[in-house]
Amino acid sequence: MYIQLTWKDPGNLELQQKDFSLPLGIGREFATMPYRYEDQSLSKIAFNSRKISAFHAVIHIVSGQLIITDMSTNGTIINGKLLHKSSQPLYSGDVLKIEPYEITVIVLNEDGGTEVLNLPLDV
Repeated sequence: MYIQLTWKDPGNLELQQKDFSLPLGIGREFATMPYRYEDQSLSKIAFNSRKISAFHAVIHIVSGQLIITDMSTNGTIINGKLLHKSSQPLYSGDVLKIEPYEITVIVLNEDGGTEVLNLPLDV
């Protein structure tokens, strides 16, 4: 499974979009993020902001479900709700707020197309 992250760069306001294999580490410093997470090679993205922890969060799969685990000092806001030092399911279209970035998560299938199987039941 792959995910696509989309965000607007707060410095130049340009829209950024990148695809990643999972698990994905999110943080401020590549050097402080581990090379592996749960015995898998860790993809990494670093955002340039002192408000973001060096190793802020990880997006991974548990029993077929996409999960985000916050490991930060300040927490991660997901669709307006604070997640702090815990985990929760993550769905295609969810918006992560990791100051000062707002990041939209899209789940992709193996071909790079949008995955629709990972939606909450109440959609």
